[in-house]
Amino acid sequence: MKKLLTLCISLLAAINLEAQSIIGSWVTIQEQNGQNIAILFGFEADNSAIMKTIYEINDEDLGVLNLELTVEGTYTLSGKKLTLKLDKNTLETSLGDVEWSDNAKQVIKKDPKQENFLRKTIEDHFAAEKSSYAEDLEENEEMTVISLTKTELVLKSEDDTMTFKKFN
Repeated sequence: MKKLLTLCISLLAAINLEAQSIIGSWVTIQEQNGQNIAILFGFEADNSAIMKTIYEINDEDLGVLNLELTVEGTYTLSGKKLTLKLDKNTLETSLGDVEWSDNAKQVIKKDPKQENFLRKTIEDHFAAEKSSYAEDLEENEEMTVISLTKTELVLKSEDDTMTFKKFN
C-alpha cells in the first residue's frame, strides 16, 4: 500500500510538472562581481528558444551601459531535464539603455551629435568582442527543473540555481 501511495504521489507530481507549461518568457536578475545581470529565456511551442543576457556595466566616464547579448536555438524538456541547444552563429550584441554620466551629458549637451558617436563607438567595441562572448557560450546546456508553476521557473545548472519569473 505504501508503495502504491508513493507511486501515486510521484505520478501526480510528474503530471503537475507537465501540466505547467514552460512556453513563454522568463526573466531572472542576478548580481555577479558587483554587476547586475538579467537573463531572459523565451520558449516557443515549436521548441525554438531565445536567450538574452543583459549586462549592466558601470563606467565612471560614460555612465551605466546595458550590453545585450542575444542567441537563438532550440530546447527540449523531458521530465525534469531541460536541454538548451544554442547556436553561436546567431549571437548578436547590441547596446541597450544608457544612463550617461554627468561628464558625458556635458559633452552631449555641447554637441548633440556626440551621443550618436559615443553609442556607435561603444557598439563597435562590443561587436569586436563578439567572438570572445561566443567562446564563453555553452551550446548544449543541460539543466534540471526544480519547480515550474504558472509564474515561476526554478532551474539548477551544475552548482547554480536560478529562479525565473514569467513575464509578457
